[in-house]
Amino acid sequence: MDLPAGAPTADELWDAGLGRLSAEVRDHLLGGASDGCGPARNRAALEQVLFVPKVVGGARPPDLGTTFLGRRISAPFGTAPIGSVDLATPQAARAIVEVLARRGLAGFVGLLALEDLRTMAPLPESAVMLQLYLRGDDGWLHETVKLSEDKGFHGFCVTVDSREKAYRPRDRRNRYVKRDNLGKPPNLPDDPLAYDHQRAVDWQRLERLRAMTDRPLVLKGLLHTAEARRAVEVGFDGVYVSNHGGRNVGHTIATAEALAEIAQVVPEECAVVVDGGFRDAEDVLKARCLGADLVTFGRSHFLALAAGGAAGLEALFEALDEQMRLTMRLLGVESLAELTPDLVRIGPPWQTVHAHH
Repeated sequence: MDLPAGAPTADELWDAGLGRLSAEVRDHLLGGASDGCGPARNRAALEQVLFVPKVVGGARPPDLGTTFLGRRISAPFGTAPIGSVDLATPQAARAIVEVLARRGLAGFVGLLALEDLRTMAPLPESAVMLQLYLRGDDGWLHETVKLSEDKGFHGFCVTVDSREKAYRPRDRRNRYVKRDNLGKPPNLPDDPLAYDHQRAVDWQRLERLRAMTDRPLVLKGLLHTAEARRAVEVGFDGVYVSNHGGRNVGHTIATAEALAEIAQVVPEECAVVVDGGFRDAEDVLKARCLGADLVTFGRSHFLALAAGGAAGLEALFEALDEQMRLTMRLLGVESLAELTPDLVRIGPPWQTVHAHH
């Protein structure tokens, strides 16, 4: 696959990736639940976050490096887990792992990807984590955790916001069934009660998972401050602010709206991850000001992979890196530690949703 010429922007990669997908897969990727407004609401909430620069100073080249769950990373952005990522490019999970490790970034690879944990090569030391759906009993979960540790995953991210398959009108209109296009994920058990296990996830099950591993654990799908506090009490090392890209419930609060509230109620040592509507490096900087430690890209990284496989994902991260450095200079900050709440304000609703440049 040929990437756009030169150094493509994130928007160019988005458009190029969309152009390589079938209409049904495009609808599956971009659509939301209910009336479909969730993805647009995530985006609109980010566009209401406005910078208040401090323009005197910031003369040294910006440092994007930080620490995430005990590992040094080169920048505060990475990949969100996507179960259907293999629709973007063959061996997508392998490409994601390799690019993240090569660039020294943190990110998440989904359990539903078609990369078989049993046959994959061990990872180099990195901040790459495996995302889990709890679709098996404790025996299967323990086996999966130990296998993943042996393969070198830094830790685990547990998605808890998907008790049911969501009502997505675009997929229903297209009579689209994702697994008809992908086949059964090799890392799930042959268990007719798989979704029953997922529906039944409770705090006691999460406590049992905590007892299975000493690797970092992140709880994904949180919007309510009470659940963020409880996750820390149960022993999770990070909370992941997410509404599943607006794909599960159409009318939740946007993740940018929930982020600051959750960041304020968890202890400083608890990592805060966020996704939902993020498209470029300015969005990452906004999230850092609101309290995020790591911003993950979902649809954007899927479309970068669709545009050019691993090279497309490299190009996305290169574009984010360049834009982030330039914008930090223009904001007058030299390090991520200087991205504090006083640098942003919440403005009035913005009428356009991510106009292309």
